[in-house]
Amino acid sequence: TSDWGIGHTSNPFDLESNIALVAGMSSASWVAVEMALKRSGVREGDRVTFVGHSQGGVIAARLAESGRYTTTGLITVGAPLGGIPVHGDYPAVSISHTDDVVPPLGGRVEPTHAVGVSRHSGAAIGDLADAHSLERYVATAGELERSPAKSHLPDFRGGGGSARPSYFRATRTVDP
Repeated sequence: TSDWGIGHTSNPFDLESNIALVAGMSSASWVAVEMALKRSGVREGDRVTFVGHSQGGVIAARLAESGRYTTTGLITVGAPLGGIPVHGDYPAVSISHTDDVVPPLGGRVEPTHAVGVSRHSGAAIGDLADAHSLERYVATAGELERSPAKSHLPDFRGGGGSARPSYFRATRTVDP
């Protein structure tokens, strides 16, 4: 979420999109990501590993479970996934911080085959923004990579494909 506004902001990654996604509806951010996939050349049936933080994690999980792509893996961090169970036959891991208020906003946690990893973020007590920050989650993922528990995590090496980074900027047209 890059804009905490609600009610037709020009940023599709706003609170309005968060609410819609958690409710299982379409959102401006969902549409923006689908357009970015299409513009980058990804077609239905293509092999894709989905990765996302926060609202991006919800979108990644819903795309992974959509059946439109051959999902090769899913990694979410700090995402409110409660009502979005992962049932596909692909490796999946969900990383959260015990002091991050965002993941529980997804509501009741449904049974899932995603491996959940949770720990304290290391942020100061009460610093909710830092506990949810991408930087803290990158540090957690780095520690997980070096952890003895790594052997119990899904194996993501089976993809064998290539990746090409792309950057897209999305805006929502707002009626005056």
